[in-house]
Amino acid sequence: MGQAAGSTTGAPVLASEDGLGKRYQVQTGGDREVHPELLCFRPELTDNPSFESALRERVSLLSTFQHPSYIPVRRIDRLNGRTLALFSDCPSGVRLAELLVETERRGLVLDINSAMCVLQQLAPAAALLHQSVHLANGALGPERLILTPQARLVIAESAIGGALEQLHYTRERYWQDLRVALPPSPGEPKFDELADITQLGMVGLALVLGRPLNGDEYPGAVSDLVELAYARSRSGDGTPLSSGLRSWLRRALQLDARHSFGSIAEATTGLEELVANDDRYAGDMNALTAFLAAYQASSATGTVCATSDDRPQIGQPPVVSQVEATLTAPQPSVTEAETEATEAEPATATPEITPFRDRPVWSHLTITATEEPQLVTQSKKFMVNRSWIAAAAAVTAVAALLAWPRYMSSATAASNGTLTVSTNPPGAQILVDNVPRGQSPLNLSLLPGQHSVVVRGDGEPRTIPVTITAGATSSHYLDLPKAAITTGTLQIKTEPSGARVTVDGQARGNTPLTLADLEAGEHSVVLENDLGSASHSVVIQPGVPATLVVPLGAPQGAIVSGWMSVSAPIELQVYEQGRLLGSSSIDRIMLASGPHEIEIANEPLGFRMTRTIQVAPGKVSPIAVTLPKGVVSLNAIPWATVSIDGENVGETPIGNLPVTIGSHEVVFTNPQFGEQRRVINVTLKAPIRASIDFSKK
Repeated sequence: MGQAAGSTTGAPVLASEDGLGKRYQVQTGGDREVHPELLCFRPELTDNPSFESALRERVSLLSTFQHPSYIPVRRIDRLNGRTLALFSDCPSGVRLAELLVETERRGLVLDINSAMCVLQQLAPAAALLHQSVHLANGALGPERLILTPQARLVIAESAIGGALEQLHYTRERYWQDLRVALPPSPGEPKFDELADITQLGMVGLALVLGRPLNGDEYPGAVSDLVELAYARSRSGDGTPLSSGLRSWLRRALQLDARHSFGSIAEATTGLEELVANDDRYAGDMNALTAFLAAYQASSATGTVCATSDDRPQIGQPPVVSQVEATLTAPQPSVTEAETEATEAEPATATPEITPFRDRPVWSHLTITATEEPQLVTQSKKFMVNRSWIAAAAAVTAVAALLAWPRYMSSATAASNGTLTVSTNPPGAQILVDNVPRGQSPLNLSLLPGQHSVVVRGDGEPRTIPVTITAGATSSHYLDLPKAAITTGTLQIKTEPSGARVTVDGQARGNTPLTLADLEAGEHSVVLENDLGSASHSVVIQPGVPATLVVPLGAPQGAIVSGWMSVSAPIELQVYEQGRLLGSSSIDRIMLASGPHEIEIANEPLGFRMTRTIQVAPGKVSPIAVTLPKGVVSLNAIPWATVSIDGENVGETPIGNLPVTIGSHEVVFTNPQFGEQRRVINVTLKAPIRASIDFSKK
């Protein structure tokens, strides 16, 4: 059967591979704007039984949520009973992670208008999930953001955050292994609203920098990256970020302990106010469209929905033994004789598919596949009414999977029954025949016969003997004892803030501080700062929040001020909250004791940075400033050896030489014409170009 006019289905390919697993795609051709995508999770992730349970629960919660900014998840299943896979739609476009990597590699410039246009689409889209279904995404990042050819941003794989939380990694491991940025927290990392805000800030920083962040840059180097970042125009010229944009990034990244955003809505509003008050960051859609056009033109072949930390190596399509797509009634299983006959046919023809423009349908597929994905060409022809069915068959061939219990042949489907287990409260561990299968609520496909189900919650495990009948559902609901609450919450505040907190002899952090893990009973709390200390006894009741507010004033005659000093090779101005305090040429500047956010700048050189310091009474808090480098290009006619500040830098022509900002003496030397000297002033505002002509006297 021939293909529909104007539509073709391409060979399935391995689109990308990252910490989550492998993504397979197939291009359905024609004028379709979406294509099937299959994410096969790494076994290291799915070996944790809670991962699959949390993933299914999140997909269920999101099943009724639809918005153009989010890619819907079509299905989750265990393929061949082993590999856990997530099926979703993939719009034509490029993943932001791939775009940033390729932009840097190709030498393109992601201008600030294009960057802000992407960020202004992401912030309200991220807030929408909280407003609509009261869920955090938890895993926002360039790897899961796609830009369409129309410059529209969409969020992919929004259901995985809850599952990743079940891995219980450290904050550092989430970033190193999965490129998921999480804010600091007292206990285990939380995939909550603060995580979404932090990830929004990380995407914003990557867009401003025009490149992805490296593994060793988060969290330690993020503060310096924000301070040294600058806004670039389409021509490549750079100007320092405004204090407003720099402050927004710091607040989103939770670097400003006192003023960080507390909600995604607040971060979105802050971004809107920033754009409204500064037209330099308007985020022009035309600018982003032009950048995407230039990006596409810079490559002979376009990138479609690909992502990887190290740019994916596109694999060969996989081999499957047989693929059969059915439209209505399931077909009988392929017999051994038929399998041998199929394998004997020459593998030269590609399956023909009759597409139909519609949304993807991942059902009605019967595939017998090898364990590992490799490509086979088929001599059989396919008859389907929907291009998504055709595409699904091709993608499934890539994964070499899809022997689904629900969508197998009628003989296979009839051989299984369904077990449903729900508990109150949810989250109980479920074992079937002594094999962990996940957490309640849980739906499982089981072979007919007797099975032993063990439900482990708080209290004694419950064992249920169940009988599974082919084609039927066995449902069970259990009320489990709820865990007794043995801890309470203590919120501690001091005036001024920043006091050190010790509880029962153990350091717990600085005020303001909330402790949610204190055992019920009496606790000794000691608060200390440079002005004094205070001790209090606090009684914690189970499940009841308690608050401790303590003023820590200075005793009579105590020193309540200190100093700061700034050391730098050039003169810098020192500000606090927009007020000029002095300059780096002053030996020291007096300040009240306590925390201070200091801005250090040299406007003519386009340099500005922010540092937070703690001024101790009667002491000097030093700030050492390392100056960034600008770009210098040098030339001479006919030629010259060049030294800068006495250091030889080579022979002309010299282009894009990094030189520390400030004033420098440049000496051009030619053995025939002697030497000439120039003084240049290197800034961050624009590249500096200097040239001489020895032939002119």
